[in-house]
Amino acid sequence: ISFNHNVGDTQCPQSIGSFSVTNNSTSTRTFTVTVEGPLQVSTSSFTLAPGDVQNVAVQFTCAQASNFVGRVTVSTGGVSSSGTITGNVG
Repeated sequence: ISFNHNVGDTQCPQSIGSFSVTNNSTSTRTFTVTVEGPLQVSTSSFTLAPGDVQNVAVQFTCAQASNFVGRVTVSTGGVSSSGTITGNVG
């Protein structure tokens, strides 16, 4: 995800996108979502039955007034997957 934020013009916190997590296993799993950088997510922990899907919204908290690269990581059962978020703040 990449986004632009204009200080003083863009609403804070700023919605910058979302992603979906699907439980592709054959058992119920608990997932955790962590962030690095001035970001927040709509949920940081959830449990999914096999085949279920959880949407997670990502927001820029406006706690930084300069460009940054952040990260969102989803983990379950010792396995994790990360995505980079680039913020162009000016």
